[in-house]
Amino acid sequence: MKKIIFILLFIATLFAQDLSNLDPTFHHYSARATGMGNAYTAMQEAPLSIFYNPAGILSDRQNIAFSNTNFLNLISYNYFGYSQNLGKDFTGALGITYSGDNAFQEYAIYASFAKKFDFYSDLIGGINVKYLGASFGGNDHGELIDDEGYNHQVDGFANGFGIDFGVQYELDKFNRLGAFWRNPLNFIFWHSENEVETALGDYEEGPPSNLIFGYAFSNNNFSGAIDFNKSYHSDTEDIFAIGGEYHIYQKMMAMRCGYSQEILTAKNRKYSFGLGFNFKAWQAKK
Repeated sequence: MKKIIFILLFIATLFAQDLSNLDPTFHHYSARATGMGNAYTAMQEAPLSIFYNPAGILSDRQNIAFSNTNFLNLISYNYFGYSQNLGKDFTGALGITYSGDNAFQEYAIYASFAKKFDFYSDLIGGINVKYLGASFGGNDHGELIDDEGYNHQVDGFANGFGIDFGVQYELDKFNRLGAFWRNPLNFIFWHSENEVETALGDYEEGPPSNLIFGYAFSNNNFSGAIDFNKSYHSDTEDIFAIGGEYHIYQKMMAMRCGYSQEILTAKNRKYSFGLGFNFKAWQAKK
């Protein structure tokens, strides 16, 4: 049996501040996860779990997902993902992301795999291998001309790669633990230039790494999750997130809400609310 499920979600406000040392290539592409406060490390949603924990893409079906988000009517985020069962307890996925405008654009290609360990069937391991790229300075209104007629506008590009690791452990059919290590290995090489030669030129600077632990509970109609995001940097704080989802009308509709904040400072508070509709768009039997 093959099934493609389209999920339409409307997410209300997200409030955030003090966004230093966050990964600029990372955006919350899953509307379901965003509605649950992005407490999603122990949840499963192929192929969108690529961004939250690659162990969560494990599925016995083919899955397709795509999204377009216009954040604050300024920045466009686009995603396409596909996952495929590759064998017994083994799933592969491909994800492509693009965001930005002429001033700054980012794009990434993900190859992801998840498998239950043969020696311990309750443990799932996942890995992302990703290409990361960017371009900047292509905006027509970004020129800065000095009195001598030279343009100080900087333009350039970046290319690199990164690796993510994830695990999930099934305590029982209702409870699951998860851990996600984002960007433990990454290299991004930047090239920048301008007419007056004040740009940095060639240099290496990768996205920051972080480690997230999660717990999730799911039964027939309700799912709840808690995440703890451990900071690696002196200018960022540990973050706590919690979210829930309740299905109604024979699972045709889901109501979601979530909350997160910095643990010690209680700053960077985010509230999210979501409403989802689940349609069985196409099904064929062999």
